[in-house]
Amino acid sequence: MVTTHLQGGAMKLLRKNISISVLAIFFILLFGMTACVSTSSSYKIPSPVEPSGKHLFFLHGTITEEKGAYATTREYGTYDYHHMVKSFRDRGFTVISEIRPQGTNKVAYAKKVVHQINTLINSGVLSKNISVVGFSKGGDITLNVAAILKNPDVRFVVMAGCGKTGRYRQSFQNFVTGAATSMQGHFLSVYDANDAICGSCQAAFNAAGDNITSKEIELYVGRGHGTFYEPRREWLDPVVDWINSSRP
Repeated sequence: MVTTHLQGGAMKLLRKNISISVLAIFFILLFGMTACVSTSSSYKIPSPVEPSGKHLFFLHGTITEEKGAYATTREYGTYDYHHMVKSFRDRGFTVISEIRPQGTNKVAYAKKVVHQINTLINSGVLSKNISVVGFSKGGDITLNVAAILKNPDVRFVVMAGCGKTGRYRQSFQNFVTGAATSMQGHFLSVYDANDAICGSCQAAFNAAGDNITSKEIELYVGRGHGTFYEPRREWLDPVVDWINSSRP
């Protein structure tokens, strides 16, 4: 009877140890996966910097701030942040990007991007080989980067980032009557004609006057704001071609 009792206790101890081990493995895997997600949620300035490389800052929209790398909406589907970054990397760009915290202040973040751009320039990268590409709120931030940076050679692409209705319109109007006059550089604006949220950036370009060169493309994909939720060739090709062109 004593022997049986000891065996039962040993079995209980063994089961307990197995349970603890399984739990430990679970947490190791969980934290390991979390670390991987955190690491892959940013694409930092490479070290060392390749001075002759084409460097592109990619700024996502509010949807990614709120819902993460694979943000999904009923209206537009999934905005795959990593796929978007990959689409530019596959075209030969060194992409600098990250998933911003929810509620990020656009002007404060623009100053951060300006600092990063100056870091590249100080490392030997020519200003003409630096581009800032932003969608929606990212496009709004892109305009602010141009106004703070004041570099005539950097290229800026605004994709559906100039508001035309409601609070988006008011935000854009505030920029037009304020910081827009300080913008310098070469600009491309791209938006879908069916977009109910954002449209033409021409008012900002007019405010900047002779300080900039600008081009605007109105697309007829029919997906509105959702046109830029996927790396569609309808917008990706003209954006990349424009960045790579010898003249703005």
